[in-house]
Amino acid sequence: MDMLWSGWGDPAKATPLPDTVTALLRDLLGVKPRGTGPVELEDIDVPESPLTAAAHRALRDAVGDE
Repeated sequence: MDMLWSGWGDPAKATPLPDTVTALLRDLLGVKPRGTGPVELEDIDVPESPLTAAAHRALRDAVGDE
């Protein structure tokens, strides 16, 4: 954590929490550290959309192609 938790102050002077405090907060809040790094986009298998052609057109018309 490189920024003050409250968002106040000079980010250049912010210091990270000690590991013991970070571990305590994780335990209290039930946060588990990430076991692995992020997944590459090309490694994600996305199934075909279940939308019908008409629903897909309606969605595209509402929000655009992007």
